[in-house]
Amino acid sequence: MAGSCRRGQSAEPGSLSLTDNYDLPTVDPTRTYDLGMASAPVFDADHRVLVAITASGFSPGLSGREVLDIGARVRACATIVTKQTRGRLAT
Repeated sequence: MAGSCRRGQSAEPGSLSLTDNYDLPTVDPTRTYDLGMASAPVFDADHRVLVAITASGFSPGLSGREVLDIGARVRACATIVTKQTRGRLAT
């Protein structure tokens, strides 16, 4: 996960809004984050995004390690749903 804000940056460093054109930021395992949500796509048989699995309601101050773990878990759930519905993962 690498990248940075390119346009429409929010006033607060490390904060992104829906109007920002951005790549996912690099997560530093030693920092803390206020995670709003974590999402991962579920794909159909033609590799198109069908729906997304989203987790939210996290307490403020999660460690970077916790954020990475949450991302991995949400992605794993979306992968299971993709496979169980005969979807095909994007390559």
